[in-house]
Amino acid sequence: MASAVNVMRCCSCRRLFKAASDRLFVRNYSIVPPDWLGGNIGKQLDPLPLEECKNFQERMEEMYPVDPELSKPVNIGVDCKPPAVSQMEKLEMWKNKRSQPELEQAVRLRQFEIPLDTVKESWLNEWGPLHKRALAEHYGIYRDLFSDAFFVPVVDMKVLYDYDDEFVTPVHSGNTILPSEARSQPQVMFESGADDLWTLVMTNPDGHLTDNNAEYLHWMVGNIPGGDVSKGQVLCNYLRPFPPKGTGFHRHIFVLFKQSGTINLDKYQRPANCTSLKERTFRMVDFYKDLESQVVPMGLAFFQSEWDSSVKDVYHNILDMREPSFEYVHPQFYHPLPVRYPHRQPFDRYYDRYRDKKELAEEVMKIKMKMVHPFKEPEKSVFPLIHVRRATNPPG
Repeated sequence: MASAVNVMRCCSCRRLFKAASDRLFVRNYSIVPPDWLGGNIGKQLDPLPLEECKNFQERMEEMYPVDPELSKPVNIGVDCKPPAVSQMEKLEMWKNKRSQPELEQAVRLRQFEIPLDTVKESWLNEWGPLHKRALAEHYGIYRDLFSDAFFVPVVDMKVLYDYDDEFVTPVHSGNTILPSEARSQPQVMFESGADDLWTLVMTNPDGHLTDNNAEYLHWMVGNIPGGDVSKGQVLCNYLRPFPPKGTGFHRHIFVLFKQSGTINLDKYQRPANCTSLKERTFRMVDFYKDLESQVVPMGLAFFQSEWDSSVKDVYHNILDMREPSFEYVHPQFYHPLPVRYPHRQPFDRYYDRYRDKKELAEEVMKIKMKMVHPFKEPEKSVFPLIHVRRATNPPG
């Protein structure tokens, strides 16, 4: 009898709970609560028609209006348009290729050799400058050097670092070069007329230690006659990359300016063998604004570099200063206040949440190093499957 009464009470409680739930949690209910739930409006809000709803971009433009004329980037270089090839010209090219049976046979037999030099020359004359501009925009070169301005690098500038007596390390558009590979001054080559004058600047917008809006000048040569960098006026001697430890990749950028004539650049002259970071502080946008009427940016090349063991020698023996080191401070996760006896949780994992991550990683590394011998194989575990998590309900 008692069990029957308990069943009836349980069923009645379930019915009451279901009725309350159906009243409180109504599907597709308005976000404004009704009066009986403490709200001010008792009726549902009519949704807007789909054609009147704004997407995320439209809402951002409404919240943060931008004048398109003021935000439009300015071209400070020379105009460069992509080659216009009509559809008829493309069809004619395909017909000429299909009418050469010896070409098809060489490709089918894997005997055809692509002239890479010809392909690269054609690319540089057609789409190469525009592709380089897109890469520079991707890496934020124009944004960090020239603010809202840009230019198309129409001059192909080759920058080569001597790797050894036989090989060189080229600078392309964002490739990685270690500081140890960029110890010596690079070779810079580009096509130029006999009477043309140029200015070459190498700068690092990511490495300034005290001012985030400033750069470090690594190399500067002005009044270069006919493309021969060795005959130019050295305004700042070459300083190899020195990205501090823990700061990631640094962009080292070569910008080539074409001069309208001989320029007096004594204002930018640094002392011989300059080792002062204060004197090497530089801002490309200020340099260009000062000489805007006399120079035009024409060439661009850049690489990325990160810390290696050779950077310590730069700080100690060249810059005569202590080597700075940085580390990323991870945001702390929220954890509730610890309790003395955590319920149904392993105490070691529970209390590890409240420890310093660096201290915990150091302790784990010490334990791991104790288990490893430099000349012996690791010991086999007596119970190798002890940490394998088993299924709670095994089949069968």
